[in-house]
Amino acid sequence: KGNRVIGHGGSGSGVLCDMRYFPDQQLTIIFLQNTFRRVDETEITYAIADKLLPTRSVSSELFSGDLLAFKGNYSGLLTMTVDVDGRNLLLKRGNQTRYDTLTYVGKNRWALGNDLYSFKIENSKVLELHWDAISAFIVLRKTD
Repeated sequence: KGNRVIGHGGSGSGVLCDMRYFPDQQLTIIFLQNTFRRVDETEITYAIADKLLPTRSVSSELFSGDLLAFKGNYSGLLTMTVDVDGRNLLLKRGNQTRYDTLTYVGKNRWALGNDLYSFKIENSKVLELHWDAISAFIVLRKTD
């Protein structure tokens, strides 16, 4: 939704946890659950944030290209699926059951919290998804 966020989550045998801090709103959301892993740990935390925080505009610039070129599955260290809903680029990581809406921030880059997403394009064909997270830079190859 365009809000700055810092956080980390994870899971182990029978436990799921996530913590997200929204510094501009001075809001911290901590989620702990005893469970068999059925959802991505960030999914519930971001659903709570969606209810509590307004959408912020990160950029007034609109993407002018064909979003459908980015649609598909990307694999590597993990898997991500990119879809399109009208003028929005959607992203689903691994075990997530719902898509997150990415915010276009200009120069062929999108954001979700502090994470940035960009794509490697050669000869008008999308080849890779680059995920620049706070703690890692991950490259995933488009598989379809």
